[in-house]
Amino acid sequence: MVLTCGETSSNLVRWRRRVRRRDFPLRTSCPAPPLRPLRTLLTAVVALASAGAAQAQYLDSPFKYNYLELNFAMTELDDVPPRQEGFGGRLSIAAEEGVRLLVVYDEMEAKQDGVQFRRQELQAGVGFMTSPANSVDMILDIKYLRGESKYYGKNRTEHGYGIEFGTRSLLHQLVELDISGEYREWFKSELGARVGLRFLVTENFAIGARATWFETQEMLTAGLRFSL
Repeated sequence: MVLTCGETSSNLVRWRRRVRRRDFPLRTSCPAPPLRPLRTLLTAVVALASAGAAQAQYLDSPFKYNYLELNFAMTELDDVPPRQEGFGGRLSIAAEEGVRLLVVYDEMEAKQDGVQFRRQELQAGVGFMTSPANSVDMILDIKYLRGESKYYGKNRTEHGYGIEFGTRSLLHQLVELDISGEYREWFKSELGARVGLRFLVTENFAIGARATWFETQEMLTAGLRFSL
């Protein structure tokens, strides 16, 4: 006699009273109870594996956070007539996972009607990074800004801060695009945008350019990036 899982416990008792085991054995087709501890363990293993995969994805991100850029720079300011050209650098150092230190320095000059114009700009701050996908990352930079202009025998210095949020993505295995927006309190309260494009020559070397637009300033840099 076979009892199905639909049979109740009272029916099972009545069957046992009516039949003897030596006549025909009594069996049930009910499956064994689930192994809850084993299922819990497997769930935990899957969760840990998923977390490990996400961590590995972050660590295996193709984007470099330790790098040095050497750039040629051009800038135009609203209240300084000539376009100024020069050189600069950009240093990014990963302090720990998801945090970096950033320093940017540019020095440019121009000469017009026998008058020498010189411009120095410094940005220094901290950035926070995350990588939601293997080919995309997002960065939030909080920076101190300092600028100094020298012209007509006068020196003008500006101090301020900027908050920049942007994203980098791989358009191709060898092409990296970054787009960001920035709010800054410097010459005035204003919003700006940056767009950069880099070609990855090797794993640790790239060439590229970056354009910046603000209401009071436009700037273009082009140069080399070396991974550290």
